[in-house]
Order: sequence, then structure tokens, then C-alpha cells
Amino acid sequence: MPDTQPMRWGVLGAGMIARGVLPCIARAEGCVVTGLAAREPHRARTLLDELQGTEPALEGAMAFGYDEMLHDPTVDAIYVTLPNHLHTLWTVKALRAGKHVLCEKPLCGTRGEAERIRETAREAGLLVAEGFMYMHHPQTDSLVRLASIGDSALGPLRRVHASFCVHQKHEPTIRTRMSHACHGGSIMDLGCYCLSMVRLLAGERALEIESVAMTTGDPVGDETIAVDDDAVVRGRFGDVDFLAESSFREARGVHVTLVGDRATARTGWPWSPQPDRAEIPMTSSDGAPMEPIVIEGGGEKFQLQFEAFARSVRDGGAFVPSMDWSVEQAGMIGYLRRCAGVATFVT
Repeated sequence: MPDTQPMRWGVLGAGMIARGVLPCIARAEGCVVTGLAAREPHRARTLLDELQGTEPALEGAMAFGYDEMLHDPTVDAIYVTLPNHLHTLWTVKALRAGKHVLCEKPLCGTRGEAERIRETAREAGLLVAEGFMYMHHPQTDSLVRLASIGDSALGPLRRVHASFCVHQKHEPTIRTRMSHACHGGSIMDLGCYCLSMVRLLAGERALEIESVAMTTGDPVGDETIAVDDDAVVRGRFGDVDFLAESSFREARGVHVTLVGDRATARTGWPWSPQPDRAEIPMTSSDGAPMEPIVIEGGGEKFQLQFEAFARSVRDGGAFVPSMDWSVEQAGMIGYLRRCAGVATFVT
């Protein structure tokens, strides 16, 4: 891709995620939306027509079928927004078609799949990455600095608690997110955020899993195998204790809490920091309020992610997370599901 040319994006999948991210790509510096693909191209056309009314930058974007978009020469990169069970298939197809790929989290649920994706990208000389958009917001940088610098206001990090526990009521969403055939479940869909944040904050330390507790809901539709609707993982990364919990069944809260020797930091917006003003409240070890960390004008997380990906392709710089990191992430998810005795996915 020439240095002066914007990255031309094609979005694979015309569902809820595509509806949300298309305007973000259109607004991202160095990026343009070339097209949107759906199994039935007329669905892509309908969504584009709807969004173009409020997002003029999407005018000119084309509607495609899946394979058609992968082989269109006006597309440089693919953003995969399909259900989890289709991530590996279409990521590999896109790489083999000569496209860079950014795939919605979770990239996949097994180490073997992730290694296959990594090797395909290496052979093709292309960038492939897992889309954890929150990693590109300055709030996350602030949390990492707190956790990694022993003389920060937090002091040496001792414990991380990451929670993404909601009561999911939206029926069409539940049918996909709780589907074994679609590689659903709370730890795949929500727990991947918690595990990724814990890994980011604890750094490269030795992992020790102390306990994994998962409950399964009822199979959806005509399926006979259920997936986890609630997961609680306890362990240690070196000298840092962690608790990661995810749930579709019980609204125990959404937050990330860091406990250090001198203070505690907690954010209720760990994966969706506000673009205009994000704040990380802090309290001292004796419970006294401290000056919060304030991030003014941090920006929109998805927009920042697409800009970072385009820069990495253009300049050859590293993208966060790396594919090596994502191999370990997929391996950890697969290991935890095996520990809990949850039925494995067919890949």
C-alpha cells in the first residue's frame, strides 16, 4: 500500500458490529470504507444506504458477497465481524486472497487455530491481528503505567480483578452468544476481555491457575450441547493475584480494579472508555480518596484501533496485540474451558 494512499477497508459481515464500526472506520485518519459484505449482498446494500444518510464518508462504499469482496482489488484490508465460529475460516481465506486482516475478538478459541492463522499471515507477508479496541485508548495506557511502575501512586501491583458480568436479555444476541455451534459462551464473548486485561496489566509473568468455575445454560434452539453462561477464574501471574469473571446470567458488574501496596484504582469503563473524558478513581490503602487520573480527549476506541492498524501496515510498526500474544490468549481460553469440562468446539 503506497504511503500516501489511505487504507481501503472491506467489512465482512453486515450485523450489529458492522453497524457500529463502519462510521468509525469512515472517520479514522488514513482509512476509507470500500465495501461491506453479507451472505446476501442486498442486506449489505440496505445497511450502507441507511448509514450513508448520517455518514457522508460512506457514500461510494459498495455491497459485496463474502468471496467477491475478498478478491476485489480495491480492498486492502478486511475487518471480520462474523460470529466466532467463522473467524478462523474467513481470516485465513482473506489472508490467502492477499488482504491484511483485523478480526473481531475473540480471534479463536484454540491455540491450534491461532497458530494456523499466524503461519498463514507469515507465509503471505501480511498483517493479521485480533481486535481488542480498548487497548488503543489512552486510558489503557494509564492503567498499564500504574500496574508496571513500582513507584507509581498505586505502588507494586498485587491484585487485579476484571469483571464483565451482565444479564443478557436480547434474544437474537443470546441465540448466537450462547450457541455451541457458533463457538459462544461467556468466557469466549466477555471473559476474553477480562483475561486480556489481566494479561496486559500483570505482564509477562508465569501463569498459575488456581480454580476455574463455569456453569452452563440450556442449549439454544435445536442444539444438544450447552456452553458456559458464567465463568470465574482465579489464579496468579507471578506475584500478582487475579480474579476474572464473566457472565450472561448475573449482573455482578463491569469493572477493572487494580490493588497495589499504596492504593487501589478502579474503572467502571475498562473496555468502553469515554472519548471526551475518561476518569480512573483512586483510593489510598487506608480508604482515603485520592486525585483521580483524568484522560481528556482520548478519542473513540474503534477509530483509534483502525488508525493504528493502518499505520502498522504503512510503516511496518508493531500492532497491539501482536499475533504471538493472541496465540497465547487463544491457548489460555482453550485451557480454561478444558479445565472446567466444558464441551470443546469442533474446528
